[in-house]
Amino acid sequence: MNGEIPVAPALYDLEDGEVFNIAYELSNKVKLGYQLARQMKWLILADLCAASLFALHYFSFFIPIIFIGFGYLGAKRYNLLYIWIYLIITALANTMRMGIFFFYYYHSKERETKMFPFIIVITCFIIELWIFKTSFFLIKVIKSLTIEELDILYELNNYKLPLFTINDN
Repeated sequence: MNGEIPVAPALYDLEDGEVFNIAYELSNKVKLGYQLARQMKWLILADLCAASLFALHYFSFFIPIIFIGFGYLGAKRYNLLYIWIYLIITALANTMRMGIFFFYYYHSKERETKMFPFIIVITCFIIELWIFKTSFFLIKVIKSLTIEELDILYELNNYKLPLFTINDN
């Protein structure tokens, strides 16, 4: 298979239901950028859910949740500034979250009752590591795209694409 994943090549128009078959005309960088942005948006939504659960226990962590919108908009609009803002705020919030939680966890006499926050903290940490990896790949792809390819990516926001094959050549 040479690293290819077989998928449907159709591109669906959301407005009038007309089906286009141009997926193979897109460059691999455009396909990769689209798929990374799509993955990042889903991961950010998962991070929002986990971070919201954590913020219910520690109210000071509602502030970083506001910045999750930067990451989502950055992935949706392929905006490097928004993605970097999100990454910096998330890195700071994640470090604070881990530090504060483990400080309270190890100094608490009721460790057995704090398993739910512990699971949420670890879940947030794993999701955010995955988001960091995806974000850095997306930033690298966006920087390598030409103006025409970026315009194509902006236009693809109006369509629903299936996951398609990215050739290694």
